[in-house]
Amino acid sequence: GVIGYRKNGTWGLVNLKNQRVANPVYHYLEPINDQLVIAARSIPVINRIKYGVIDTKGKTIIGFDYFKLQKNADRLIASIDDQNNIKYGIVALNGELKLPLVFKNIVAVSENVYAATDHLAKTGLYDKKGRIIMPHVLDSITIFNNHLSFAWKEGKRGLVDHKGKVLMDPGYNFIRLTGGRTTETLKFPEWCVYTEENTLEKTLEYDEVTPAGKNLYKVRIGDSEALINEKNELLTEFKPFTIGQV
Repeated sequence: GVIGYRKNGTWGLVNLKNQRVANPVYHYLEPINDQLVIAARSIPVINRIKYGVIDTKGKTIIGFDYFKLQKNADRLIASIDDQNNIKYGIVALNGELKLPLVFKNIVAVSENVYAATDHLAKTGLYDKKGRIIMPHVLDSITIFNNHLSFAWKEGKRGLVDHKGKVLMDPGYNFIRLTGGRTTETLKFPEWCVYTEENTLEKTLEYDEVTPAGKNLYKVRIGDSEALINEKNELLTEFKPFTIGQV
């Protein structure tokens, strides 16, 4: 193992016997694993700080050519500064480029899946080998827990799992995740309830369904509205007026 040490404002590495293995020339050090370290150092010719990867003996593994490197399991989200235009790609730990440095942004959806945004501001999904999972048709992707992510297209939501499998195509006005990964969705004029196995449990026929409080929903048929609970039990009669938020 190695330990970082600081001298005159920069960092170096020493081993557990307190022997120096890397001189203190680095502005930033971040371990990737027990063998590799992300490092940043000043490049005098261009007077800029660049990122690369060194091993625990101080040997350069990935050259200091990058604007920034961000670790994600056994991959690095890499970026370059192309005339003040930051471009992103994916690099393996041996320096092999898995996704070219051409994207406006790349976000890790999981250890194996990446959301890459192109110059037209459309997002696609790729696996860690650079193979495309979903073409660049998404407006954005929202990452959250339970190994699921919202995929957005033209204001509609879909659902993608942590392996990049599209569980629901982007076409829903509303998706709510409940306990046990049960998913409730709203695709006008139907309110759909999916189980954790992503099978349709039931469909509720309304023109519109909107959240109205904890486990409460305002539903509309024509010009009449009513209030229901999460079990689709009618709490009020359908009346031709707006029910306020509860």
